[in-house]
Amino acid sequence: MRTITDTDLTEFTEWYFANFKCTETPQVYFTISMAGYLHSFQKETKKWLQRCQAIGLVSVVSGMVKLRSG
Repeated sequence: MRTITDTDLTEFTEWYFANFKCTETPQVYFTISMAGYLHSFQKETKKWLQRCQAIGLVSVVSGMVKLRSG
């Protein structure tokens, strides 16, 4: 299995919010898209979403993923 890097997560996050022209999205939409974009299973996305939060890309509040502005 391919190792997902912080760069992969950053590229996905930038792509997602630019593609859907939003700054906030339901967590389930974000994780389903993440699984497809990174060619993996949705169950893997929980740890990746946590990494996205840890490196400051997004925050998750009440089931909504919010883009953190740089």
